[in-house]
Parts: sequence; C-alpha cells; structure tokens
Amino acid sequence: MLKTLALINFALAAFDCWLTRRRMNQYGIWVELNKTIQTLSKYLGIETGVMLGIMIPVLAQTAVFYWLNWPIAFALLIGFRFKLFIVQLHSIQLEKKLTEQQKQIIHELGTRSSSYPRTPPPMRDTSLPNKETDDTMGPSNLITKPPEKGPQDE
Repeated sequence: MLKTLALINFALAAFDCWLTRRRMNQYGIWVELNKTIQTLSKYLGIETGVMLGIMIPVLAQTAVFYWLNWPIAFALLIGFRFKLFIVQLHSIQLEKKLTEQQKQIIHELGTRSSSYPRTPPPMRDTSLPNKETDDTMGPSNLITKPPEKGPQDE
C-alpha cells in the first residue's frame, strides 16, 4: 500500500515538474511563483532547477512518510497533489484558449492592417515660439545678436 502511494505521489510530482519546466522554457523563469525554483533555475538552468526544486522535497516527504509508515499522511499529501493536478489541468485549458485568442487577434490585425487609414503626424503647436524659425525669442539672442544702434549712437 505504501509503495503504491509513493508511486502515485512521484507520478503527480513528475507531472508538476514537466509542466513547470515547459512553462518556464516558454515564458521565462519569472513565471514560476516559487522563489526557490526561480533561484535554482537562474543559477543551475531550468531543467536542473525544476528537478531539484520539486523532486527533492517530494523525495524527502516520501522517505519520511514511508519510513514512519504513515499512510494517512501519504493520503493527505496525495490529496493535495491531486488537487494541484486538477488546477494545473484547468490552467492548461485556459492557456490553450488564450493562445488561440491571441493567434486570432494577430491574424485579424494582419488582414485588416492595409484597410486602416494611416494616422497623420502630430500637428505642431504654433502658439509656442519655435527656436529654429523665431530668432527674436530666447536668451540666445542676447549673446549672439549685436546690439542695435540707437539715435544717440549716431
């Protein structure tokens, strides 16, 4: 009985490893919420980080529960892992739907892009002075322009 529970526990953990590795390869290491797995994957690589971050705790729990002959604790752990498995299956379905919708949106934008009018360039605000065309404004006039002669200078 304990061997069967241990195998079920490892099978559910192996699925968790596979899915975590797949998502981290696809979306990056920051998609994983477990900070230990993130850190291990950052320094050791995704494959090694996921295997160490998930399977070592599962191996330790399984060894303790097997050694102490605690089938009830095994059953609770498997119940937790099974619930996690169900949530992950729903997550995979949601991910597939979102990917299909994203592809559909990209396809629609690609086919409609030629029919959309181009946006005109932004208009220049003419109420503000322009440094290139208006040489009477700004402090640069005081330095670069020679002083004008007045009637008293003549």
